[in-house]
Amino acid sequence: MWAVLQGFVSRMSMDPALARRLFTEGGVLIVEEMPVGTEIGIDCNSWRTAERFRGVKMIPTGLHYIYYSAVDRHGQTAPRTGFFCVMKKRQIIVKRWNRTTEDLDDVVKSEEEIERLRAGLKDIDKNLGAYPYESLKKWVGLTQHISQSVLESLEPVSKNICSRSQIESEETRSVRDEGTLTSECGSSLLPTAHASSSSSVQSDVTVQESQLRLSRVPDRKFPADATPEEVTRHSMDHSYALSCMMRDYYGNDIKNLLGELQFCFVCFLIGHVYSAFEQWKCLIHLLCSCDEAITTNPDLFMKLINTLHFQINEIPEDFFVDIVSRTNFLTTTLQMFFSTLEESTTVDSQLRKRGLQFRKHLTKKFKWDFTQPPDDCQPVIVDV
Repeated sequence: MWAVLQGFVSRMSMDPALARRLFTEGGVLIVEEMPVGTEIGIDCNSWRTAERFRGVKMIPTGLHYIYYSAVDRHGQTAPRTGFFCVMKKRQIIVKRWNRTTEDLDDVVKSEEEIERLRAGLKDIDKNLGAYPYESLKKWVGLTQHISQSVLESLEPVSKNICSRSQIESEETRSVRDEGTLTSECGSSLLPTAHASSSSSVQSDVTVQESQLRLSRVPDRKFPADATPEEVTRHSMDHSYALSCMMRDYYGNDIKNLLGELQFCFVCFLIGHVYSAFEQWKCLIHLLCSCDEAITTNPDLFMKLINTLHFQINEIPEDFFVDIVSRTNFLTTTLQMFFSTLEESTTVDSQLRKRGLQFRKHLTKKFKWDFTQPPDDCQPVIVDV
């Protein structure tokens, strides 16, 4: 194994019966001609390839994220590229390294060729790294709501998810959906390139095919015909905006919303895609700013707590601290959620109990303080 994947250390011995079942029923990723030292990973695990590397075996069925980065002779790592796949029982995926593009190309095999590969797996077994089964539970906790339909609606047309900044022409910027890749304040996350007329069409197509197709969080949180009183209420309680998103993007299915939340988190945490992080923050802020929806849809927020529990355990304590304000995005956002759970008289009792237990867990583990009001809620002392 050490000669195949550098830096891999198994944390636990696998049950022999489970190992045999995974070997016969698990999926296999075969990678041809990948250079030595290339970074490659699957789900929560990554390694550097050694000389005899041919791929990964014993991959459990279900959703997986495969990613890779070229490494130059000086050890510098290129931006990470990856793709999701839903592995079926005994499935074999074949990829070939393209030295020109430093990317993995699909290798189309006929059924007869796949059967020959399957019959000869024992011959290359020593060149295949085993999927670290002990990390599967963590991965499932991070992705359990990402269904096939959610994946197909969010992933780029090209299927490849790249961490490098995409350059966008002015023509593309003027016609694209304004909410596709924008930050919380509405500014674009993509730099502008002045494309020549001969290359603008090709550039536009490339950018469009590589974009994550994320939902749009409404800029206006109230109905078009809202009264001043309703504008104030909906600006404080974002339940109306949430209901619009549930209708327009998620088919009123909470699993689709939670699926996008998990998709964005994985794309950022593992795929290093910053726009996915911005979308994740927007969705968290929207959900934590709902008062009425917490009462009418307790199942959504119960599942949200469980989703956040897995996600927060994967990030450093100070990750969300803003360099300028020194405030933690999650503490200020979750504080609104916890306050609603405490103060509402109509919230489900089990949801309140679970939410306050979650707050206690975060306080104990990260020493996050949820007792102090956010800076914008603090009283202002004015000298007269």
